[in-house]
Amino acid sequence: AATEEEFDETGPIFPCGTDLWGKPTVIARPAAHLPTCEADSREAVQRAVYTYKRTLDRLEPHSASEKLTIIYDCSGLTRKNLDLLFAKELVPILGNRFPERLERVLVINAHWSMNFFWYAISAVLEPSIREKVKAIGQRNFLDSMRAFVGEDHPFLRYS
Repeated sequence: AATEEEFDETGPIFPCGTDLWGKPTVIARPAAHLPTCEADSREAVQRAVYTYKRTLDRLEPHSASEKLTIIYDCSGLTRKNLDLLFAKELVPILGNRFPERLERVLVINAHWSMNFFWYAISAVLEPSIREKVKAIGQRNFLDSMRAFVGEDHPFLRYS
């Protein structure tokens, strides 16, 4: 059974609808993550892995949607939210345990200054994972997002 916390849309990660191909989407909002210590970072990693795994567990066995899409929303992101310990611990877990289950990562609302963080993170990503990351710019944002998630995706209500 799903927990209330699992669907908390004010938190840093939660499941939200499906994409055009019926694959579930997970919203990641790093601006909601404000670590104050190592324990905060490690708890956030556990929460992210739990949400990812629970979303995958809910898929029908042998369905066409054995993968999921992550929408990584950088709205409101500041240096205070950028947590290298979180990234260093999460990337190998997802990369080693779930790489074949990831369809794509759509990065949205990213400021140009995020390039530095992307270079740091992309260095530890496998090339096959790095290729699944797509930045969606502000120009034609809604059309670009609809090309992946469709007209009626719950996320577009907030965009």
